[in-house]
Amino acid sequence: MLRSIFFLFFVCFSIAAFSQHNMPQVNNQLLSSSIVAMSQFEIPADALFVDAEEQTLFIDLERIKYNVKEISLASPEGNLVFQKDVTALPVDAILEINYSQFTSGKYLLEVTTYVQRMHKSISF
Repeated sequence: MLRSIFFLFFVCFSIAAFSQHNMPQVNNQLLSSSIVAMSQFEIPADALFVDAEEQTLFIDLERIKYNVKEISLASPEGNLVFQKDVTALPVDAILEINYSQFTSGKYLLEVTTYVQRMHKSISF
């Protein structure tokens, strides 16, 4: 009986001692920026169509490999001029962005999926 108590005490003490072992700290910011850097890909060319006459950008969500979460467009100055959550849209939807109110220049289109971020530079 006494042996059982000592054995149980030894097991509990060992578990407590080993559970106190400090795991190395990971820099979460560095880790997340590495994941973002590795997951930045270009938007497929056949997913985009610019109608210069109507001043409309069409984005075919079906042509993008993964389900799209969000579409955003940044101006040449880096200001966000368009942002839309597209999770409620069907996967085969075509999103239309009228760019007639934007000044001419080179814009950065960002498509965020559940897996990656894709970028494309577009001039209007």
